[in-house]
Amino acid sequence: MDRIFGGLDFVTWARLGGWRADYEVFVLAEGEEIVASAARTRMKLLIGGIETEGFQLGAVATEPERRGRGLSRRLLERALDPAEVGERPVFLFANETAAGFYPRFGFRRLPQQRFEARASLRPAAARLRPFRLQAEAERARLAQLCTRAVAGGGFAARDYYPVLLWHLVNTPLRAFWLEEPEAFLAVTEEGGVARVLACLTERPFPLPAVLPGAIAAPVTRVAFGFDPGGWWPADAVEAEDDPEARLFVRNFPSLPPTPFRFPDLAQT
Repeated sequence: MDRIFGGLDFVTWARLGGWRADYEVFVLAEGEEIVASAARTRMKLLIGGIETEGFQLGAVATEPERRGRGLSRRLLERALDPAEVGERPVFLFANETAAGFYPRFGFRRLPQQRFEARASLRPAAARLRPFRLQAEAERARLAQLCTRAVAGGGFAARDYYPVLLWHLVNTPLRAFWLEEPEAFLAVTEEGGVARVLACLTERPFPLPAVLPGAIAAPVTRVAFGFDPGGWWPADAVEAEDDPEARLFVRNFPSLPPTPFRFPDLAQT
């Protein structure tokens, strides 16, 4: 994965406890060299408010010089083995070059939205406490919070700590703790726009009151990596189709009501 996509650290993620039994990898090798891969993550999904078990595919890649030989097809057929997957929902987020590949396996593209809101926020003097990735006790606290955190929107996931940990290792973001109510917040900032990638808690709260403790510069807009319903005043939120989100779904019992956004930090 690092050779093909660059900068992806699976070793640290595994060392910190992210690679669990729900994450399975299928590979093809020539001699001692892995030349193609596909991964399958078992997840707790919410589709239209109904909880179900499903799978997310990721890490689908083939070495450039070995493409065109059907290696990814063989791995996808293995990852979608009916004896293991059955009729459970399967989904993935594709890169642009592979978007035409997945319909061959029964996937259909499903548009999802991006949410942004008008804002006028300045950094607060009282700062939120940073999350320390290397602290084992803080990772354990986050894993426990993930089991209790609410999930909302038309298409979401519950208890996805291993995927979240992968993003904490590989995504340039800042993460914080909120003590009352207990919450975990992950944000990035650029050009006056704060992007809230995750907000995990048992009890949702007004995010505009908390975000100033996490931002480093004045903000005029806020973008969300999840459905912000209940977190931000609805009359300030704008939704539009996200052309960069190439979401493909298979075996969905029903389609999520729109608008929706599957959480960014739950994507493999």
